[in-house]
Amino acid sequence: MDRSKLIAKIRALKEKTTGNGCTEAEALAAAEKAAALMAEHAISEDKLEIRDQSADVKTTLKAARSRLWPDIARATNCAFVHLTEGKRYRIVFVGCEPGPEIACYLRDVCDRAIDRGIADFKESKVYKSRRATSTRRKAVEDFTMAMAGRLGQRLEEIFGQTISREKYAVARDVRDEMFPDSRIITRKPAKIRFWQAGSEGLNTADKVNLARGVGEQARPAGLIGRD
Repeated sequence: MDRSKLIAKIRALKEKTTGNGCTEAEALAAAEKAAALMAEHAISEDKLEIRDQSADVKTTLKAARSRLWPDIARATNCAFVHLTEGKRYRIVFVGCEPGPEIACYLRDVCDRAIDRGIADFKESKVYKSRRATSTRRKAVEDFTMAMAGRLGQRLEEIFGQTISREKYAVARDVRDEMFPDSRIITRKPAKIRFWQAGSEGLNTADKVNLARGVGEQARPAGLIGRD
């Protein structure tokens, strides 16, 4: 039985309580079975609360905008993994609810904000002053790296009081169990060549309307860009 099915089985067993209509004997038997499975597979109560949610992405980890993903994960007490499935790229956030859902929401909204920012940047004098295709491409990369970096800083400021090293450690352990064949990618330090493009990226990031992204019911809400 794979981990996801095992977790689902344990959760189902723990739902068999007298409050949910089971007899005391049925509830006790279910609790004992759940405890036995948890002990056998070294699953703690903390790990039992971990969920995961995924989203399709258009880029690999080499893309400048992907530097924002670890910041989103940390802000929501999640660990993440980037998957390549043929020509499809997918990012999976793993953590306690509602972290993974909020993380996917943040990634989507920030990604759209970066797309809009790049489109506007390509109409700027800073971009158009670059004549060669290679230097224009580098200017967009510098803009994107700066924008992604600043958005990450702002998310840390917004979520600072709820960021938990303990929750992240549990999420990381579960992620590693879920994806045992994954490997850690070490990024090279970002090098910005065109400081004007970087400055434009910082300014654009500061104009994005960011909120915590959760409403009264801990559901994603209110993280909207300029539109």
